[in-house]
Amino acid sequence: DEEENNTYDSYSDEELYEMLKNKDPELAATLHPNNSRRVKRALINLDNNKKANKDDLKLLYPARFFAIDKSIEEVNQNIVLRCDKMFEQGLIEEVKKIVVTHKDLTTAFMAIGYKEVLNGLQENKTLEEIKQDVIVHTRQYAKRQRTFLRHQFKNLIQLKRHDYPAMGSYYLLNKKNMKSQVLVSLNSTWK
Repeated sequence: DEEENNTYDSYSDEELYEMLKNKDPELAATLHPNNSRRVKRALINLDNNKKANKDDLKLLYPARFFAIDKSIEEVNQNIVLRCDKMFEQGLIEEVKKIVVTHKDLTTAFMAIGYKEVLNGLQENKTLEEIKQDVIVHTRQYAKRQRTFLRHQFKNLIQLKRHDYPAMGSYYLLNKKNMKSQVLVSLNSTWK
């Protein structure tokens, strides 16, 4: 599998996209030319005769997708608080220990937090610089998640976070709340 992934590493994004367009123009049209990871994956799947079937992407049952939307400011504030907590609970020590005991866990070191600490230690960065790297990369990831939801779930129903009671980081809608708040407020959205 590792060898498969390296097959296309020597090609530029433009060359990869052209190769995909030649093999499957319809599939190429669904991918952005600069998204080399997805374009490579599509080429590898085509090489292995694993073409995505559009019927595989259809829902088996009618469904509605909901997301509780927080403001970007609130998300960013939570990211900073979570990052501070991770460092307080010993993230640096954890990474150092994993490096010594499990050098072969390359996938783990790609996770946000681990990779910034590892790079920071290797580059002799200060604790604040490492924290800032974790915060920036986590914000970028959160933005990619919002974009993914917006593009992949066209009929996603966004619920405003401040309209629902919160408990920790989970939002609870009991039957009474659902009937009195959610269904009433979303009736117009569902029609």
